[in-house]
Amino acid sequence: MKNKLLLLVLLFPLTIFSQDVYIISEENEISILNNDYSISHLTNILIESDIIPGLIDQLTDFAISPSNIFYGVTSESRLIEFNINDGSYTIIDVLNGDIVSLVCSNNNELFYLKSDQLYKYNLDTNIEIFIVNIGLETPGDLTFYKGNIIFKDKSTKIIKAFNLQNNSLSNIFCLPNESFNFYGLTNVFENCDLSKILGSNNNKIYELDFENNLLIDLDIIVDDDFVVFGLASTNEYLSSNCDFFQFQNIDCNTISVNDINYFSKLNIYPNPTKNKINIQTKDKILIVEIYDVLGKQVLKKENPNLTINASKLKKGLYFIKVKSNYWVKTKSFLKE
Repeated sequence: MKNKLLLLVLLFPLTIFSQDVYIISEENEISILNNDYSISHLTNILIESDIIPGLIDQLTDFAISPSNIFYGVTSESRLIEFNINDGSYTIIDVLNGDIVSLVCSNNNELFYLKSDQLYKYNLDTNIEIFIVNIGLETPGDLTFYKGNIIFKDKSTKIIKAFNLQNNSLSNIFCLPNESFNFYGLTNVFENCDLSKILGSNNNKIYELDFENNLLIDLDIIVDDDFVVFGLASTNEYLSSNCDFFQFQNIDCNTISVNDINYFSKLNIYPNPTKNKINIQTKDKILIVEIYDVLGKQVLKKENPNLTINASKLKKGLYFIKVKSNYWVKTKSFLKE
């Protein structure tokens, strides 16, 4: 069961992708991440408790179907369909068991874990089907990726992949430590070879680079009174169509994100700027890239100096991505 934990919401440059990303809060608040990197409140889903009159049943996760219908699961194990425009909802079924994860496939089926057991729910027939006992629990969300269901293992710092073809489990990503809960997890899908996995943890939203075992720190705009309980994107279901990929099992005792260097601070100044951007960090910088709000790369420097000439950039909002040996961090700045 998800415990109440205050998180900050950090926004991602979504204009790079042709889809929307939504979030839910601990207070059943539905919001959208806008193209201008702000968060817009849409509605609250006030679900009356079926156990304690007068209380609100909490949404623990949600998913978006191929027909763009929003579904959610609650702390009282109820499956609902809800409207993001007016907050209305319909109870579809009672699923019985603690459910904190939900994702929808291209076949209009909801996948979720009840403790360590994987189920799917056919939205066309309203039938729940037991798939397999995975033997592991997750503290939060799950999503599809290359024919697998991926999720954070509740008791370790490992992101797991469950192959839906042969029911095998693989370690595919090593987080810095066990405290990374990743309550929210979604696939910002473009195609089977190009998709971005986003995860929320404490006061951050990260992108997971599986090939290099890097967490990309997305340091954009924050809202300090929001508690994230789930992430979902409108095209996430398409990732369930990809061919089954057998991941190599990695050893997190030998391959891991470096705790000390990963949490090194990165500062850029002045911000706003007219002519230059200074980069301040204790780690050696390998690459600096700057993107505009449409996701177009406008500058790239390898083995750069710690001062970047920004005088030729047009006025507006930009994102600077800085890569070291241990981390990739992104920050926004304004060119005047």
